[in-house]
Amino acid sequence: MTRDHRHEIEIDASADDVWRAVTDATELTRWYADRARVTPGENGTVTVGWETPGGTVEEGTSRIDVWKPGRRLRLVDLPPADPGDFPALDEPTVQEWTITTTEGGRTVLRLVHSGFPDSDDWDDFYDSTDHGWDAFLLSLRHYLERHPGEPRRSIVATAPHAPAWERVRAACGVTGGRIEMKLPTGETLSGRIVLERPAKALLATVAELDDGLLFVTREMGTLWASLAAFGDARARLDDLGGHWREHMITTSREQDS
Repeated sequence: MTRDHRHEIEIDASADDVWRAVTDATELTRWYADRARVTPGENGTVTVGWETPGGTVEEGTSRIDVWKPGRRLRLVDLPPADPGDFPALDEPTVQEWTITTTEGGRTVLRLVHSGFPDSDDWDDFYDSTDHGWDAFLLSLRHYLERHPGEPRRSIVATAPHAPAWERVRAACGVTGGRIEMKLPTGETLSGRIVLERPAKALLATVAELDDGLLFVTREMGTLWASLAAFGDARARLDDLGGHWREHMITTSREQDS
């Protein structure tokens, strides 16, 4: 018995632009991963990786099963070298991407991610992948509509003990549909909430980073947060990064105490 989750988003961009965003290595680093490698075409591969605060890179690779430019992409996720605490899968998970165009010229991107075991020991991974894709697809739309063609840089903060969700919201300064995060330096990061899944994930714009993005999530007991900027605003992360990490990690330590 397996289960899947389904996602759909409408984007004010051409089908070709959306196709490139999900299949080109450089484009993938502008909304999804820190690093990417793509060997295009059927039987090719897509490898994406995320840098950890310790400097290592965690990667995942998928085999391209269907490659129909501008229309359809099917990826078969290859098993990781180190599956961690999860049991081995009998069959790999599969990503089915389809692209269509509305009468008004907007592009609809659909994703079905299937093959997750329907068992209690996979619930956390299934849930985190589900709300993770929600946030990533909104990040994709944000990139294509607000920062097309601009390089992205992100910094990450993690803590092994995730605080209660109300403390996460307090750290982000959530009020209504906005954030106002106060850093130790007195600086403020403010913006509009794009997505909130209670006790799971928060995605918001950041005005002080020229419409950058803040993503905070609780993943299987761990606090994981990312602050991203595009174009010239990337340089601001050099000054903000250490103070922002301190703020996010202190939130977790205060919860422990």
